[in-house]
Amino acid sequence: MRICLDVRGNHFGGVLTYSYSMLKQFSEINTEHEFIVLLDQYQFEKNIFIIKNMKIIVVSVMDPLKILLWNNWVLPKILRNNNINVYHGFKHFTLRDTCAKIIFSLRTASWWLYPRLFKKSELFFWRTYYTLGIKSSNLIITNSEADKKLFLETHRISSNKVKVIHQAPDIRFTKISDHKILKNAKAKYSLPDRYILFVGTIYPFKNIETVISAFGFAKKRGKLPHKLVIVGGESSAYGSRYRIKLEKQVKALRLDKDILWVGQVFDDLPQIYSMADAFIFPSLYESFGKPCIEAMACGVPTIVSDAGALPEVVGDAAIIQKSKDVEGIAVSLLKILRSEELCQRLIKKGLEQSKKFSWGKCATETLAAYEKVYYC
Repeated sequence: MRICLDVRGNHFGGVLTYSYSMLKQFSEINTEHEFIVLLDQYQFEKNIFIIKNMKIIVVSVMDPLKILLWNNWVLPKILRNNNINVYHGFKHFTLRDTCAKIIFSLRTASWWLYPRLFKKSELFFWRTYYTLGIKSSNLIITNSEADKKLFLETHRISSNKVKVIHQAPDIRFTKISDHKILKNAKAKYSLPDRYILFVGTIYPFKNIETVISAFGFAKKRGKLPHKLVIVGGESSAYGSRYRIKLEKQVKALRLDKDILWVGQVFDDLPQIYSMADAFIFPSLYESFGKPCIEAMACGVPTIVSDAGALPEVVGDAAIIQKSKDVEGIAVSLLKILRSEELCQRLIKKGLEQSKKFSWGKCATETLAAYEKVYYC
């Protein structure tokens, strides 16, 4: 079987981690199937992914309209010319008839859940395009049962057409204890001695304003010596707009000296997790919520929201609060910082919960899905 993995356009956040991890696993997996990888020029030049024993096709970076045209006119020709049996779009897909079975990873339900956060033209385009893609694909892969449930409620498709395959933290996410490694990371990012951590794309769905408000509430009530460290790059869709809004909030709350914006981090992220006293992730919606699993794998007590797949992913290994419950999140944070018993219990349960997920398992289940779609 010849399989095309289309990872174009995956440059940041969870979709980058997914693409990197899946290509790494597929490049090492023992199989007779052949893989062909579609990269964009930026990914190729930056050498972002680990790719072994795979044919690579490099595509120019294009604006959304050109990508749409390319996906539906050039992509089908590439699939035919390379005798592709199964095409898996990590972000893209084609609506045209092809010789291949089409599999699409549907990343989020945000277009249907929070329409107010998008321009009307943008919302219309993506809702229409994704709806057509869902109908034309042979199989849709979602990250959680919560996502599958939502898509079945919003689209008239069979449950058998949607496959849940959980993602995972990379194996590098583990508690780092080496003092020299931690010291170097602390100096590199000017990290404070004690801090609360948030990791995620600077994007409205991540609900970072609640992180800031809860931190401010806890700091004022509990007289915390901690700072808040925010790790994440800006969304290409929003640019600096959301970051500017958050900075105004920080200034209004007089937290300017207590919050550190680190930006996007990849290699040193396990060290940054490992030095945190607590991790807060009150997202408005998550189809999986990889940062909370990464935090737990690094031994960090974690607070998450009750939105989307987060309760499904963390189980009883984290404290769960309403997304906008500033006081509830702040009180939970103070409990973690003041109770060694609670802190250690969450650390132990978090480590156990994180071990339930692996990229090896994700890749194996995904390959089995390819085979079922093609052979059945």
